[in-house]
Amino acid sequence: AVADVGLTPVTITLLADATGDGIKVEAPKNITFDLGGHTYNVDGTTVGSSGTETNGFQLQKGSAVTFKNGTITSDKAKILIQNYSDLTLENVVLDGRNLDDARPYTLSLNNGNVNITGNTSILAKANGGVAFDLYYWPDGGYLDGVQVTVNTTGTISGPIELSQDGTGADEAAKHNKLTIQNINHEGTISNY
Repeated sequence: AVADVGLTPVTITLLADATGDGIKVEAPKNITFDLGGHTYNVDGTTVGSSGTETNGFQLQKGSAVTFKNGTITSDKAKILIQNYSDLTLENVVLDGRNLDDARPYTLSLNNGNVNITGNTSILAKANGGVAFDLYYWPDGGYLDGVQVTVNTTGTISGPIELSQDGTGADEAAKHNKLTIQNINHEGTISNY
């Protein structure tokens, strides 16, 4: 279903709890994953760029993606969602508490406009996991940076990191932006 989506907005609705492989959303796509109150568990093959296929979802630059109304989890992925797209998280739980790594990322943000809204929760693995990061990565071709707005009544559990690829903090600060309007955060915010 994902492969058939283009720029015309499409909603894919989950009708029951499901398990399966990771999903790569290649550009350009305009897609909403309506989880319908259910859970999608990435328990099969993970996805990603060549040599780093460790993601539950990889969302490529040039797409607009929304996840809403349910839960995504995995005990196979090292990164639950790796994002380069314009992303909206609405009334969704990203449960990274069982990710398969000593330092897993529930949500890794490298590019795009990201809105965390409604009653969205992002849960990191205890003792080493990261809830989400904003990584400025111009060396990887992502010059625009990441602009994140957090306005959720859910819980962000685990560290939030702001970092960059060595370009420099001043340059990263010009492109990456974290705006917190409402948050229940259990953890630290680190600016590397």
